[in-house]
Amino acid sequence: MEPPDAATQDKNLKLARMIFEKEYAQGTPEARRRLVATLLDEAGNIKKNFDAKFVLLEQARNLAAEVGDAKSCRQAIEQLDEGFTVDAAHMAADALARLLPPSGADVSVAAWGVEVLAGLIDVDRYETASKLLNSFPATGLYAKEAALAASLKGLKADLAEYARVKPALEKLKTDPADPAANLAAGRFYCFTRDDWPKGLPLLARGSDATLRDLAAQDLAGPTEASAQLALGNLWWEAAKGPGVPAEPLRSRAGYWYEKALPGLKDLEEVLARKRLSDLAASPAARSGPAARPGALRVPHGFRAKPGTVAEPYTRTGWARQIVHAATGIELVFIPAGRFLMGSPENEEKRSDNETQHEVILTRPFYMGAREVTQGQWQKVMGDNPSANKGSDTLPVEHVSWDDCQAFCQKAGGGLRLPTEAEWEYACRAGIQTPFNTGQTISTDQANYDGNYIYGSGAKGVFRRATVPVGGSRPNAWGLHDMHGNVWEWCADWSGAYPGASVTDPTGAPSGTTRVMRGGAWDRAPYYYPSSFDVVSLCE
Repeated sequence: MEPPDAATQDKNLKLARMIFEKEYAQGTPEARRRLVATLLDEAGNIKKNFDAKFVLLEQARNLAAEVGDAKSCRQAIEQLDEGFTVDAAHMAADALARLLPPSGADVSVAAWGVEVLAGLIDVDRYETASKLLNSFPATGLYAKEAALAASLKGLKADLAEYARVKPALEKLKTDPADPAANLAAGRFYCFTRDDWPKGLPLLARGSDATLRDLAAQDLAGPTEASAQLALGNLWWEAAKGPGVPAEPLRSRAGYWYEKALPGLKDLEEVLARKRLSDLAASPAARSGPAARPGALRVPHGFRAKPGTVAEPYTRTGWARQIVHAATGIELVFIPAGRFLMGSPENEEKRSDNETQHEVILTRPFYMGAREVTQGQWQKVMGDNPSANKGSDTLPVEHVSWDDCQAFCQKAGGGLRLPTEAEWEYACRAGIQTPFNTGQTISTDQANYDGNYIYGSGAKGVFRRATVPVGGSRPNAWGLHDMHGNVWEWCADWSGAYPGASVTDPTGAPSGTTRVMRGGAWDRAPYYYPSSFDVVSLCE
């Protein structure tokens, strides 16, 4: 929705100042913080007058930045971005310029700043990013936050590289065929920015014969597995040459190995898997310049989320939060461990298929922090089958198990559905109560039909539709919306639970139905316990 025009904004601002005249008159920082909270609450209560809602959120944003309330400022910007066509990145950069004082800022504010800075660079908004970078205090002020300092240092290096290549980019505006300018710009986009679709055509017109030939073959897009493997091998060998950064070229080789793998067999398959394994094991194997927090390790096809730290469980250097390079999906590290899967016999609304048993998961894994959005699905699949539409941040729905498998395969990077055991383990996050919120749940904690209750819980609201992902508070491992909003597919065939301890279970060996977990917006809360599962015919 477009924001109201200037005259309408001015009119509603005058009305707001009249309504909250007493609150505006109190000029102390604490009074202004209370006013910000009031404005956000009032904006949230508005269902139809969107012109007024916009003005209240704008006022909350500006006042929050003025008094240093970063959390409320960010909340206002996110709500403006959800409801209106606004330049949220510019709003955030403007607010952060006021929230990042020269003497240093709260680490959470700095982490937000790094996130915004990385986002601006990702969409080539270098001038705005440079202005924001100038708002940061010296990196040394965050010395105790090594990952944050390293992220900031890496992004600063990216902007310095942009400044270096800017003359070549300007040259291409007047002379698009200039070989030297094409090479410089192509190296920047492919090697520094990891933007191969933009950089490959430039390399193909560049002055480096080896890179020019490789780029031309890459742009041809081989479809046969053997040709894809051969192209991957060429990129891998090119990484050994002088004057080129090895890791970006090895990463591009990995891209083609992943594409080729389903059609390979025998020693060719062994070679592709071995090199992909080498990439995943290398701390330098990353996809994108934002993945630079120190020596954090990330799986191939991912980058570390700006401001993240090493996961604290294994002490092996894996990033706690990562971002899938192709889709922007955020995932969090889940440690290996053991837990009781299923539910005790005295648990309310328990189903007969929830036999409680010990499960041992021997390998850590990454789990999506939020449900897959309609925007992410559209980006990969080119369509949006969802019934509830209106925002790219709504969860995708009306997708079958096979649809999800196709999405994971097409998105690449090793994305997959979790096993049912992995899902329940991640949902519980170390607790054994019916919900990861405790013994009961409310519609403030999940999106479900609030006309129904569970245990001693109270009735709540029934929103009658999905809501944007990430709206619920995360569990102890950082996962949102594990209860409610939309059902979540698991990899397993449906089958009876074992009566004894099992290690790394993957469900029944075959069947006709698959498992879904988590409940949905139109269901009662007794569909939501961590142990509750349903089955659905595969489509």
